[in-house]
Amino acid sequence: MYRLYADYCRRLGTVPIQQSLYIAQKKRGIRERDVTSVALGSEVDVYLKWKLEHMEDPSYIQLDTLYKGVPTILKKLQKLGNSLYILTSRVGRAKLMNQVKQYNIEDYFIEIINTPGADGARCKTKGLSDAMVCHHIHGQSMVLVGDSEVEVQAANNVGIACISVTYGLRGKEFFHSLGQSQTVDSVSELTDSLLALQKSMV
Repeated sequence: MYRLYADYCRRLGTVPIQQSLYIAQKKRGIRERDVTSVALGSEVDVYLKWKLEHMEDPSYIQLDTLYKGVPTILKKLQKLGNSLYILTSRVGRAKLMNQVKQYNIEDYFIEIINTPGADGARCKTKGLSDAMVCHHIHGQSMVLVGDSEVEVQAANNVGIACISVTYGLRGKEFFHSLGQSQTVDSVSELTDSLLALQKSMV
């Protein structure tokens, strides 16, 4: 996300804010428009459109990496009989599938649910609802893990549990301001929380 912003600033010949400041503001829940307008000014709307058009370019997608420990947690959850799904709002499904295959994690998932659209919460709510109907999933046995307010809203909309990770787009204080108390600070803590939640659902 920061690389997209910094590259666009360089195209304009302007100086981007420091990466640490960008991340800190995003974690506080400040909108991309407000974070980037400091350097971009009236160009911010053009940038936001450009970002949507280019954020899935190979040069940016290749910067995505799996957090350490993710394959281990997926293997453990699958071995314990959990049905796993990916819920994402990527635009290009072919690029998404290639990336999942590149990570060698596709076999862990029952379905990869792709819900592109401007209204992330609405799109992900529909994706969740459709999957629950299609796979006969009861809300009491389901938990959504996400890194933004969109997942919190979608989980609330369909009445399922949600665990928010604070090592992604948003920080703990922001999630708490939304009334979201289930937060984890690491993949290891996420593993423990999911296993504890699974025991409570049995």
